[in-house]
Amino acid sequence: MQTTSSQEVRAITVLGAGTMGRGIAHVAALAGYETHLFDISTEVLQSARRTISKNLKKGVALGKIDAAA
Repeated sequence: MQTTSSQEVRAITVLGAGTMGRGIAHVAALAGYETHLFDISTEVLQSARRTISKNLKKGVALGKIDAAA
């Protein structure tokens, strides 16, 4: 049974900043969702932030992502 809700999803929280988690966070942010990424390891979280930033910059350089986004 499918139900409908008048509430719209605006924010997404991803637990785990490994390869899959950082990818999900990246795509969610690109889609315009307020995105929160958490991990128990500060190092993994920092690595995810660097990777996402690098991928976004590359997307802008290739013209696949608008710099304003």
